[in-house]
Amino acid sequence: MREMSFAMLPGIGPAFERRIWGAGVRSWDSFLETRKITGISGERKQHLDTRIREGKRGGTDPAFLAGFFPRHLHWRCWEDLMAGAAFLDIETDGLSRFSSVTVIGIHRKGDSRMISLVRGRGLNPCSLREALDGVSMLVTYNGASFDLPFINQRFPGCLPQVPHFDLRIAARHLGYRGGLKSLERELGIARDFEVATLAGEDALLYWKMWHIDRNRGALRLLLKYNREDVENLIPLSDILYGNMVQRTLGVLPMDEGTGELE
Repeated sequence: MREMSFAMLPGIGPAFERRIWGAGVRSWDSFLETRKITGISGERKQHLDTRIREGKRGGTDPAFLAGFFPRHLHWRCWEDLMAGAAFLDIETDGLSRFSSVTVIGIHRKGDSRMISLVRGRGLNPCSLREALDGVSMLVTYNGASFDLPFINQRFPGCLPQVPHFDLRIAARHLGYRGGLKSLERELGIARDFEVATLAGEDALLYWKMWHIDRNRGALRLLLKYNREDVENLIPLSDILYGNMVQRTLGVLPMDEGTGELE
């Protein structure tokens, strides 16, 4: 999808992008090789060619792609960056802007190890930077509105400047409603029975039980709940990415030679 994309070009919206695809231009190389595209003047075509060459030079460098693609199109970089992706979810002690981050769970693609950073037990800027060092992409559920702003406020400068795949936004585009757990049920993704019925309110309670009473059982359940939140993002990312590709490309007339180009 990355090198099929034209909607990151100035003045190219989804409808125009579909027209370009429908006319047989389905890659950056094809765009550069096509002398004239209906609806794009010769002078503008030169400007767009320059932008595409910039994209080709940038390759799959995560920092470059984070700026080259607008945030709502970061998901299109998934196939190129998924090998180095980090799945992330946080817990907090409340929902106000004054609340503190209590747990940050991170699972890096290809690593069997789950990283759980807990307030008062190793959660600090240094450990967070180390956990995310070399990450190529961040994957969250509702992270654009919740997880990442909280982290940026409490630990400024610790998040890598890489593309962000927010699965909640993808799910909304695909017509799914509800939260992470309802989406998991709809797509047949199970949780461990011990935390299957827990919700965000339970996570708040377990944190208080640990923070105030040092209840180790409460901390264990909180971390297990967070781990399920994080690890279920892994199958969800593949499912939703595939559905987004299908939605984006499946409605297109993909036959060659429509007469749109010369």
